[in-house]
Amino acid sequence: MSTSLTLSASDFKATCLDIMDRARAGAIDVVTITKRGRPHVTIRFSSPPAMAADPFGCMKDWGPLVPPDHDWSAPLVSDAELDVMVATLEQQFRGE
Repeated sequence: MSTSLTLSASDFKATCLDIMDRARAGAIDVVTITKRGRPHVTIRFSSPPAMAADPFGCMKDWGPLVPPDHDWSAPLVSDAELDVMVATLEQQFRGE
């Protein structure tokens, strides 16, 4: 059941917080704001998105984010790759 309300711009300005509270409670679905007696803006209120009851554990069904056999002690780059990166940065620092 859709409940609509039509207000002038000045009436809406004076009561907008009350209207938002009534919309959250489900008493109003649509508000039409008039300017000089003609409809100018129509606002359709939406229901708030459903939130998880408890945010802890909300990712439990995503599966492993890191493979179980991941070696956490392994270096990210080899020594040769690191030497190339350092040499490149040194050249850029010197302006070569």
